[in-house]
Amino acid sequence: MNFAYPWALILVPLALSIAGLRRPRPASAPFSSIALLKDLPTSWRQRLRTPLLGLLSILCLVCLAIAAARPQKVTTVKQPEAARNLVLALDISRSMATRDFYSGVLPLTRLAAVKQVVQEFVKHRRGDRIGLVVFGTNAFLQSPLTTDH
Repeated sequence: MNFAYPWALILVPLALSIAGLRRPRPASAPFSSIALLKDLPTSWRQRLRTPLLGLLSILCLVCLAIAAARPQKVTTVKQPEAARNLVLALDISRSMATRDFYSGVLPLTRLAAVKQVVQEFVKHRRGDRIGLVVFGTNAFLQSPLTTDH
């Protein structure tokens, strides 16, 4: 696994050191005397709140830094050397809706017949790069050269 931005992992120790240098805040609500409150028993929730929040904050910071570093799995695809580049040009104009081809006794449109022929053609082109250009009124690239048939 590689990281696209490994320098982003420096954010974790940097943020932790900045958080460690912070001064504790004074009490936000001034009371004349809090001696009565100190005698109250503390619950488990109160005891666990500070360490649990600190741990969750650190965990969140680590997860954000890892996400910012963008972990990536890099794999290489070996292309066969004897591959051919084939680009199919397909007419999709209104004339392709004409039913003048037959599959058995059922009439097919020209486009459906071409789809069947292209499907058979692509099955036998293992390892070749195939692209598709369609045209009607305008031409455009439907699929660039790819081995993903």
